Amino acid sequence: MPEDPESDSQTENPSSAGRGTFPAGDSIRASMQVVSEALGGTAGAFSEGFRAFADELSRDSVRERGLVNAIFEGVIESQARFLRSLAETGDRVQESLRDLDEGEPR
Repeated sequence: MPEDPESDSQTENPSSAGRGTFPAGDSIRASMQVVSEALGGTAGAFSEGFRAFADELSRDSVRERGLVNAIFEGVIESQARFLRSLAETGDRVQESLRDLDEGEPR
C-alpha cells in the first residue's frame, strides 16, 4: 500500500465532516494548546485558593477573629476562589474546543 505524501500534512477533522481539512500540525498544536490551557488553569486555580487561605490567616485577621474562625473563613474563601478560577478555566477550554471542533484551530 503506497503512502500518500499528503496524508502526513493534511488530516480531516472527523467531528467536522464536510467542513474541510487543516494541516495535521495545526491539529496537534491546537490540541496541545487546549490541554495546556486546562492544566495551567487548574494549577492557577489551586494557587489562587492557597493565596486566599493565606490571606485569611494574616496576623491582623487572626487577631480580630481568632485562629479557629480565621482558619474556617480561610477554607471557605479558598474553596470559593478555587472554584471560581476553575470555572473560568473551564469556559476558556470549552471555547477552545468549540473552535477546534469548527475546524479553526487557534
